Parts: sequence; C-alpha cells; structure tokens
Amino acid sequence: MRKYFETDKIRNKFVTYSLLFATAAAVPFLTTVNVNADTVPVGPPVAEEITLGFSTADDLNVRAAASTSSESLLKLKAGDSMIILGEENDWYKVNANGTTGYMKKLYVNDECIAFATTQNLNLRKTADSKGEVINQFNQGDPMTVIEKEGDWYKVSYDETIGYVSKDFIDFQYNIYIDGNDINMRKGATTESEVVTTLDNATIITVLNKTGEWYKVRYDGKVGFVKDSCTSFTEPVEEVPVVVTPTTSNRRPSSNKTSSSNKTSSSNKKPASSSNNSYSGGSTVSGGSGQSVVNYALQFVGNPYKYGGNSLTNGIDCSGFVKAVYAHFGVSLPRTSSSLRSVGKSVGSLSNAKAGDIICYSGHVAIYMGGNKIVHASNKKDGIKISNNAAYKSIITIRRIFE
Repeated sequence: MRKYFETDKIRNKFVTYSLLFATAAAVPFLTTVNVNADTVPVGPPVAEEITLGFSTADDLNVRAAASTSSESLLKLKAGDSMIILGEENDWYKVNANGTTGYMKKLYVNDECIAFATTQNLNLRKTADSKGEVINQFNQGDPMTVIEKEGDWYKVSYDETIGYVSKDFIDFQYNIYIDGNDINMRKGATTESEVVTTLDNATIITVLNKTGEWYKVRYDGKVGFVKDSCTSFTEPVEEVPVVVTPTTSNRRPSSNKTSSSNKTSSSNKKPASSSNNSYSGGSTVSGGSGQSVVNYALQFVGNPYKYGGNSLTNGIDCSGFVKAVYAHFGVSLPRTSSSLRSVGKSVGSLSNAKAGDIICYSGHVAIYMGGNKIVHASNKKDGIKISNNAAYKSIITIRRIFE
C-alpha cells in the first residue's frame, strides 16, 4: 500500500489530517478527518503515516466483519479510496467515507488507476480541449489519477503529468479473452507459472499493465495475460461462412465511393481458385492480393453486424476477411486472434502489399496499398475504406497470396 505522511496541526483539541478521498463517483479530492487529540502532546508538528487503498470494482462491499457473509455497511465504486487500518488474513480493515469495516484485499489497489477507453486519447498540458497535446494513450492504457478538475482528470502517465477528459476513461475496465486455452500467469513472463487457463470471450477485469502484459483479476484470482490475447470487443467462435461469390452481392447503399474503388466483372473468382484449399501457415498460389482487394471493395457501404456472416446484410471484421478469402477458395479461421497466425508474417507496414491481412488488438482489415485498408469497421460506418492503416497499433501483418 502507498504510504502518506502528513503534518499534525493542533486545532481546538483536534488533529486535522489532510487525506485523499474519493466521492461516490470515484472522484479523488482533499478532505479532512478529525482525531481526538487529548493525549497528543502540544509541541512541534508530528509526522503521521497514513496508508491508502483504492477500490478496483464497482459496488464493492465494506463489511462489518472479515467475512463475505457479514453485513454490508457501505458500497464503493471503482476508484474510491479508503484508509487502511490493518489486516486480517485476506481482508483489510479500512475506514471509507467515515465508515470502519472490512474489504477483501483482492479488490484493493495501492494506486488510483484508470484506463483509456478509446484509441489515441490525448493527454493535454492543461484541462482544456484546446490544451497542448503532450502524449497519447492507446485504448486500455492505464494512468494514475491524481485529482479531478471539473470535467478533467489530472493524471500521471509515462512519467508525464497532464489532463484527460472524464468522458474517455474508466476506473473499472473489463476486456475479453480472444482465443482458446489462453494462460493467465503468476508473473508477466511466458516462463511464469500458469494460474489458470481461460476460454475465448471470457471477461476479465484489468488492474494495470506491465509492458505487453495486463495485470488482471478473474474468478477470485490475480495474474497476467498477454495483451495480444485480449480484445476490447467480444470475440466470436468460428462458425461456417456461406458465400455466394457474384458481383451482384453488393447491396445498394447511399455511401459514396470513388470510381477507382469500384470493381467490374473482370474481378470474378479465378478458375484455379477451387484448388486453393488452405489451412494456414504458408502462402498459396492461384490468386493475387490485388484480386482480393478488388473483390472486397464491391461490398463497401454494406452494414456491419457483430457475429454476422453476410457480406450483403451484415458481417463483422474477422467474418469479412474470412468471407472475402473464401471467394478465392481459401479457408481462414473466424476470430481476429486466430488470423494472427495464418499465412506468413510480413514484418512492417512498409513491406505490406495489397491483400495482406492487418491484425490489430480485437480487429482485422485487408490492406489495399497506399496506407489504406478496407474493413468491416463498426455499426456506424459498416464496411468502409480507411486512409490510415496504422490508425491503431498493429500486432502483425499476414500474407496469404505471394
């Protein structure tokens, strides 16, 4: 736990301590606690040690005794603070908002940690939307909250202090496991002991991040999971995708695309594509990356549907990649994490070619060339072209056709 030292001040037989607390809305602010000072000798100020903890879960109980069956005296939200008074096995004795009780150690952190809930979140020099940008967060990045100033939080991140908007951070951050048989380990290393194995789409709570590892809580256990094995949106299991590869599959849409993005009947499935049975691990012949792009572009403007498998009526990002490649006789896995191991690794974006699969955390796209991608983006935009392939951190780039 973090130790805080404050100077005692004698004030009408009471000692006033300046302590960091949090409101019910997880807002840290300064308040005071009065302690009877009849026995405190009058004289020079005395240094007092205070230990603070912070809730890492919403609706967290402060109980009358160190037992889950004990009466709940108070509920805290994630980010709320408490004074640690002592320990009893797996419990802390605490004082929270003037109430003394007990809290499970599992749900208490020694810092007030919040997480960026969007990609490229700006850290600004001042608490103002026009303030100078001094750093940026990736989605899921942790920051240490210092205090709240209006609609902004003053935070510490990467040895820099600045401000972030309250609308784009959260004190309790849940993410999904993306893949099957994912190890949660005791330490942030692949050599560390396995605490438990997690299934695809399992929800875990993030406590912090160390390098490429999330410190997480799941089912009463705390451990570490590689960030590349997680997703911010719920992954789906592999399901059959039925594709009828004709150019008439494009649904009329009001979304406009340039004439250069339209395809013609000359982009129909190659005659040799039926021989391209593929199970991953290498490139295949009989097609081309540009043919993949040309086929994918005719579906721009069609809707996004989470878990959907229709190129015309709704499909998600991994379903889109799978369905487009199925047109060329290539069978790909159905989840974004599984697509990270297909074909061969390209290396960097500078080496990418048309048709390569760009894999992000929880998302995949087809590279068009010229730093552009075509992908099933979200419910708002549907299948679209984006002009910045590196709009979020790239995990890997995979090539199917040489």
